[in-house]
Amino acid sequence: DTSGNECRQDGPFPIPVGPGNAPALRSLLTGALATTDALYPQGPCVTNIDTGMEQAATDPALADPGRSSYVLLVTDGRQSTSCRSGSDARTFAAIEGLAARGVRTFVVGFGSEVDPGALGEFARRGGAARAGGTPYYQADDAAGLSSAFDEIVSGVVSCTFRLASVPVDPEAVWVFFDDTTSVPRDASRTDGWDYAPDAQSITFFGGPCEALRGGTVRDVDVVFGCPAPILE
Repeated sequence: DTSGNECRQDGPFPIPVGPGNAPALRSLLTGALATTDALYPQGPCVTNIDTGMEQAATDPALADPGRSSYVLLVTDGRQSTSCRSGSDARTFAAIEGLAARGVRTFVVGFGSEVDPGALGEFARRGGAARAGGTPYYQADDAAGLSSAFDEIVSGVVSCTFRLASVPVDPEAVWVFFDDTTSVPRDASRTDGWDYAPDAQSITFFGGPCEALRGGTVRDVDVVFGCPAPILE
C-alpha cells in the first residue's frame, strides 16, 4: 500500500516472479525492515491478506496454459482488524477464484500469532489442504519453513513431461538429467522413463521420479535422434 493508508496492494508487482529475481526480492524485503523505508509495514494495514491475494491473482504467469501454476500464501499473523474489520471474506473469494481457474493455493503459517481457523479455511478453499488434523503447513523457525517448502514442492512436482512433438522414431529418444546423467527407458515402468500412450509425453518412475520430486534435478533434456543433451 504505497499511495495511502487504504489497505490496498496498489501498483504493479515490485519484482515479478521468475528465475534470477531472488537477490532483488531479498534486498527489497531486507530494506523494508528499516522504519525509514517507504515499504516499512506500518498502520493501519499491517497484514492485509485479502488484497495481497487479490493482487497475486492478477499475475499473468498464472494464466500460462503450458504449465501448472500455484500460489503460496505465507503469513506470520492474521487479517488486520483495521482491514475490513478483520474479515476474511475477500481472501476466501480470491482463493476460490484461483481454484476455479485450476490454481491451487498452499498456505503456511509462520510463528505462534497466526489464526489457525482462518489458515485452515484458506487451505481447504484453495484445494491444497494437508491430510490430517492441520490443513495448512505450520513453521515456527527457519528450519521449519524450509521443511514446509520442501514438502510442498515434492507434492507438486510432476513426473510427467509433455513433449513439444511426437518423436519421428520412438527408438531414437534419449533423456538426460542435468546434461550429464543418462536416464534409461524402462518399459516395465519401475525405474526409468517410458512413453504415455499418446507418445507425446513421458513419465519417470522409481528413482528418477524421486529425484525430480526431491529437488536434486535442475534440468531435464529429452533429445530426439541424437544420444547427447543440448548443453545450455
